[in-house]
Amino acid sequence: MPFPPPTHGHIENSIGTSLDEYLQPNNSIRVIIACNDVADKNITKGDVVTIDMGKGAFSGCVALLEYEGDVFLGQLFWHNRKWFVKSGERQGVAPEEMICIGIARNVIKNQLIDDN
Repeated sequence: MPFPPPTHGHIENSIGTSLDEYLQPNNSIRVIIACNDVADKNITKGDVVTIDMGKGAFSGCVALLEYEGDVFLGQLFWHNRKWFVKSGERQGVAPEEMICIGIARNVIKNQLIDDN
């Protein structure tokens, strides 16, 4: 008797009724459009980014940050007991007033060409 194929009995799960449902598996995930570039992580303005609101920051992560009313994406680094942020416009020590809203989980690159 031959062995059954490895996929015997496997049923593919549905990804959801919409792309938003697939990208937001739970209520702590938000989908945003990148408002600025994070060059070291190849994120450019217009990319779709999923943000995990319930996850804590860690060194090297890309986070959605709020500072003085501005909301932007930045890469966080922990060095000598201080957080540093690197973004398109900002670079240096993260001030205590800066709030980490959430951590980027996934990026979908913007494939549309802007001729402006």
